[in-house]
Amino acid sequence: MTPAPPWATSNIARESQHPGGAPATLKYVQRTVPQDVSTGSSLRTRGGGGLAGPPVGGPRRRERRQTRLRRVFVRIACAWILGSLLLGVLPFRVSATVLGDGGFDSGNLAGPDLPPMAYSFGGWERRDTNGWLATSPNPVHSAPYSAAVDTMTSSIGSFIIQDFNASWTSFRWSFWVYPAQGAEGAAVAFNWDRGLTGSRQTATAIGMSSGRATSVAAWDGSATLAPISFGMWHRIDVLADGCARRQDFWLDGTWWGSAQPSPSLSLPSGLGTVAFGDGTYTASHGEFYWDDFTLAPYNCGFLPDLAIPDGGMSATPSSPPPGESVFLVAIVWNLGNASASNATVAFFFDSNGNRGPDPGETFATQVVPNLDPGMGTTLATTWRASGVGPHSLCAYADPADTIVERDETNNVGCTEVDVLSSPPDYTPANTVPSNTVVAGMSKAVRLTLDVRNVGGSAPNASTEIAFFNGTAPSPPFATVAVSPVAPDGTAGPFSATWASPSTPGLYAVTAFVDAANQVAESNETNNAYTWTIDVVAGPATSLVVGSPNYTAGSTYISSRTVLSFSIQDPGQTGIRRTMYHVDREWWGNFTATGPFQLYAEGGRLLEWHSEDRAGNVEPSRAATLIVDNTPPRTTVSPATGPFSPDTVFRLAATDTASGVAGTEYRIDQGPWVAYDSGFRVSSGEHRIDFRSVDHVGNRESEGTIYVASATSPLNASVNWKPFVAAFFAFFLAGSGALAARLAPMVGRSGKPSAVAAFAAVALPFVIAEIATGVVSFYTGLLSIPPILGWGTGVDLTILITGFVTSLIRVRSRRYWPAGTLAAPPEAL
Repeated sequence: MTPAPPWATSNIARESQHPGGAPATLKYVQRTVPQDVSTGSSLRTRGGGGLAGPPVGGPRRRERRQTRLRRVFVRIACAWILGSLLLGVLPFRVSATVLGDGGFDSGNLAGPDLPPMAYSFGGWERRDTNGWLATSPNPVHSAPYSAAVDTMTSSIGSFIIQDFNASWTSFRWSFWVYPAQGAEGAAVAFNWDRGLTGSRQTATAIGMSSGRATSVAAWDGSATLAPISFGMWHRIDVLADGCARRQDFWLDGTWWGSAQPSPSLSLPSGLGTVAFGDGTYTASHGEFYWDDFTLAPYNCGFLPDLAIPDGGMSATPSSPPPGESVFLVAIVWNLGNASASNATVAFFFDSNGNRGPDPGETFATQVVPNLDPGMGTTLATTWRASGVGPHSLCAYADPADTIVERDETNNVGCTEVDVLSSPPDYTPANTVPSNTVVAGMSKAVRLTLDVRNVGGSAPNASTEIAFFNGTAPSPPFATVAVSPVAPDGTAGPFSATWASPSTPGLYAVTAFVDAANQVAESNETNNAYTWTIDVVAGPATSLVVGSPNYTAGSTYISSRTVLSFSIQDPGQTGIRRTMYHVDREWWGNFTATGPFQLYAEGGRLLEWHSEDRAGNVEPSRAATLIVDNTPPRTTVSPATGPFSPDTVFRLAATDTASGVAGTEYRIDQGPWVAYDSGFRVSSGEHRIDFRSVDHVGNRESEGTIYVASATSPLNASVNWKPFVAAFFAFFLAGSGALAARLAPMVGRSGKPSAVAAFAAVALPFVIAEIATGVVSFYTGLLSIPPILGWGTGVDLTILITGFVTSLIRVRSRRYWPAGTLAAPPEAL
C-alpha cells in the first residue's frame, strides 16, 4: 500500500543532542522579523552554531558561543572573498533574497541588480524544545514567501542553513516551494564545509525542472518521480528511514515515490546542512520561492513486521481429488513494534516454486485493516483442486512492498497440496438460463449447458445428454452427443429447444448427463440439472376512448378525442411494447409515444396488440371509429317576413354523422334557451340567434335573423281588433234600438220618439266602438291579439257601458225629454 505521509504518523521522534547536552527536537518554523536592510551586501551564512536556539548555561557558555560565532563569521568572509577572486566576480551576480533571518545574516542578499529594501516578513528560526515530539509538525504555507532564489541570469546561487545535530541518520523534512522557471533543487547534506570545496555527504536531494521529471537522491540511491507543476505552491515531505534504508517522498500530501541506497553504504552523519536553490553549485538556473521549512529527527526503531511463520499456512484436505474445494487458512502476525494498516495478503498458486505471486498466480486477495504489534489474524479462502499431482499454495503479506518493515524476508508462508487421480465424474455446468425461467405460451425455449469432468481421469467412451420433461428420466424430447472430457475440463455448450405448452403453469425440464450410464463415474448423483419454467398467459389490451365520444351503433369521435390503451399483464413479466396502426397504413408504438388522436374525418379502422417480456404476442384486436369534425346545420322558418306577434318561429337542425345533440336560441342577445318547439316574439324589431351542437361536441357558428313585427299595414299580421269593434258596435246598435223602442224619449214635438232615444243613449257607444276599430285597423294600435291587451279592454269597456246604459233606460220606463239624458222631475 502507499505509505502514509509523515505528518499522519504519530509518536515518531528521536532525541538529538544539543550542544549544551539537553535532549531536544529540532524544528525550523517561520517567524516575523522586522528588519532594516543596508545597502547591497554579499551572500553570507552563519558558521558554527548558526541559528542558535535559546541560551543554555551561564555567561561563560554564552561567551564561548559568541567567540565561536565570530570565528565562523571570519571563515565565511574569507571563503566568500576567496571564491569571488577565483571566479573573477565580486560579489557574485546572484539574486538570492531572504526575506527575514532565513539562516542568513539580516540584510538584503543581492547583487547590484537588486536595490536594498527593508523587509518585515517571516524568516527561519531554530527552536529547541525538551521532550519527545508527540506528533509530527503540520506546517501551513504562509504568504508572503520567506526566501527567493533567482539564478536565471547568474551563475550559481542558493541560501544555506548549517550546523544542526550531527547524529541523525533518519529524519523528516518538509517545505513549501513555488517553482517559477528553470531548474533548481533542495538538499540535506552532512559534513559540508560551507561550499568552499564542495565536499559533502548527501542524505537527500530533490531536483526540480520545468517540464521534466523530478530527480531525487536517497543517500547514494536515486529515483525519477513525476514532474512538478510550475507556477503554483507545492508542499514536499520527505521521510528518510535509516533503519529501513529507504526514503519516501510526498507531493501535496500524496505519496510521490521512494528511493533506496546501496546495501553496503554506511549512512552519513556529521555536521548537518540544508540548502535551497543551486545547492550543488553546478550552475543550474532557476527562479524559485521557498517557505515554511520544517526538519525533525525520526526514530526509525518503530516499524511493523508482517510475517507468516512456519506452520502458519494450512490446507484442508491436503490430498483432494480434482474439482474438490480446498479450504486454506493463513495466520499473519505483526512481529514488529508498530502497527500495520491496510496490509494486503495475496493467496497464490506457486507454479514455479519461487515463493512469490507472479502474474496470473494469485487467485484471492484480502486486506487486514489494522494489525497491532504482537498480534496475529487468521485469513481463509478456498481453492478448487485441479491438475493431478503435488502443488504449492502460498500466502504473501504485503506483496507490493508498500509497508516499510523490519524484516522483508518473512512475509510468505506455503503449504503442499497433492491432487489425487480419480475416475471421471461428469456434472452439468454453466446452465443457461439459470434458476426459474419465465416463458410465454407456445414459445420455443432454448436450454444450454456445459459438461464438466470434476474427476481425476478421462473416460474411454462417449456419452450423451438427454433432455426430458419432468424431474425423473422419461422418454427425452432431445439428446446431444458428448465426446470424452479431460480431467478438470469442460465441454460445450450443448443446447436443446423446449416448446412451452399453451396452458399457463409451472413446468420442470431436466437435462441428464450420461443418462444411459455409458461412463463409469466416481459420483453418479450429480449428473442432472432441472430448470423450472413458468409459462405465463399473454397480455390483454383494451382501447380507451377519451372525450368527446358517442356510441349509437357506431362509435363517433372527433379529432380532439384522445385514444389510449389499457393493458393487463397476467404473467407480470412486463409489457415489452404495444403496437397499433390505422387503416393498415402505418404502425405506431404506443409504449414509446403514448396517447394519440385521429384527425382525418370519416370511418377509421384501428388495430392493436401487445407483447410481454415472456414473448407472448396478443392476437390483434380492432375497432372502427368514425371521426366527426363537422358541426350540425340549423335553419329557421319562416326566414322572411312579413312577421307579426303571432308569427311562430321554428328551428330545424341536421347532422350527417354523430347526430344533433341539441339546438338553442336567444332573442336580442339574451340568455340562450334550449329549443323544443316553436316560439313567438312581441311586436317591434328583434334579433333572433340560433345554433346546434352534435354528440361529439362540434358546435356550429351562430345563425341570425332580424324580425320587425306589426310596424305597418304592409308588414302586419291579422288584427282582430276591427272585427271585434264591428261586432261590439253591431251589438250595441241592436240593444240600443230595442231599448229605444221599449223606452222611447219625448221629442221636441212632445211625442215619444224611439229614434231620439236611440240617438241619445246607444248611438254614442256605437260610434265609439266603430272609431276604435277604424283606428286599430289603420295604425295597429289596440290590436288584438293579444287578447288580454289594451284593444280587448277598450272594446269591453265601451260594450259594457253602452249595454248597461240601455238596460237602465229600459228598466226606468220613463219618458225623458228630448235632448236630455236626465228624466224630468215629474217622471221621478
